[in-house]
Amino acid sequence: MGDEYTVILEGSFSDEAGLYHKGDFLLRDASDQHTPVATLDKYCICLAVTEAPIQLTGFFGRLLNPFIRRSYA
Repeated sequence: MGDEYTVILEGSFSDEAGLYHKGDFLLRDASDQHTPVATLDKYCICLAVTEAPIQLTGFFGRLLNPFIRRSYA
């Protein structure tokens, strides 16, 4: 797949690698698999840019994957 660039605009979230706050910038490559979860104190608003379709792994996400991929065609 491709790289994913994310900047946190408001709030915070955590994943397997740590906790991220407003202003943090993350770069993930195709080998990274993460499950971001917003912290409970406020909403988390991020801007994310991907070079390839995301691959959702949860039960409902797997149902949505074909529709996500179709939008990149």
